[in-house]
Amino acid sequence: MLVIGASGGVGSFAIQIAKAYGAIVTGVCSEANSEVVRSLGADHVIAYDREDFTQSEPRYDVIFDNIENRTLAECRRVLKPSGTMILNSGTGAQGLAMMVRLIRPLLLSPWTRQNLRRYLSVPNHDDLDVLMNLVESQGVRPLIGKTYPLAETPEALRNIDRGHAKGKTIIHVLNKPPSSGSSQAIS
Repeated sequence: MLVIGASGGVGSFAIQIAKAYGAIVTGVCSEANSEVVRSLGADHVIAYDREDFTQSEPRYDVIFDNIENRTLAECRRVLKPSGTMILNSGTGAQGLAMMVRLIRPLLLSPWTRQNLRRYLSVPNHDDLDVLMNLVESQGVRPLIGKTYPLAETPEALRNIDRGHAKGKTIIHVLNKPPSSGSSQAIS
C-alpha cells in the first residue's frame, strides 16, 4: 500500500490501520517528516523532495492519495493493473477544474481494470466499533501536530491550507493549552 501524504492527520491513521491489518506500507512525505512516518510503522518511506514516487519501481495494490498534487495518469503508473486507488483530497482546484478532478476517476474506472474511487466518509456505528477495537488492541493513536489557541485559528487554517501540516492540528478553546509546538503520538 502506498500512502501519499503519510505524515498528515489522515495519512498517519491510514499507515497505522493498514499495518494493523498486516499490509506492507510505503509512505510518501517530506524528508523532514520521514522519521515520523517510520515511527508510525511504515515499512518504506519515499521523501517527495528527494525522489519522485511516480517513477519508483514497485507497483502497489492500493494507493491512498491524501494530496492529489499529481495527475491521475502519473499515480496509475505505479498502481498494479487490478489495484485500487482511493482519492481523498479537496483537490485544491476550483470551478470546472475541480469538477473534472472529482469526476474523472469515477468516469474512467468502469473502463479500466484498476478500481479508481473517491473516498467519502459516511460515519456509522459498525465502523466506529472497528476503529475502537484498533485503538484498544493495536495501539492506533492520533499524531498530534501543532496546537493553537482559539484566537490563532486563522493561522492554524493557513498552515493546513499550505499542505504541510504534520498530524492533526488542534485548536484549544480553553485559556491554557498544553505545551505546543511538538509533534507527538498520544498514548
